[in-house]
Amino acid sequence: TRVSGGLTFSKLTAGNDHVCGLTPAGDAFCWGSNHAGQLGDGTQTRRFLPTRVGGGFEFSDLVAGGTHTCGLTRARQA
Repeated sequence: TRVSGGLTFSKLTAGNDHVCGLTPAGDAFCWGSNHAGQLGDGTQTRRFLPTRVGGGFEFSDLVAGGTHTCGLTRARQA
């Protein structure tokens, strides 16, 4: 799935008023309401375009709920 900004997502997941996408490379981006910090960017600012989730993690899966999003990180090889 391709969205505004040219990002391609292998998975999209939606909560009540936000959406998160997982890229094939394992990067997570979220957009929408952020009143509970559910976008994972360390703010409570509403985002109209996909915004990278903070922390520098590589994800293998994302699941959104009402006002939250959970991510399963990939194991990093040393």
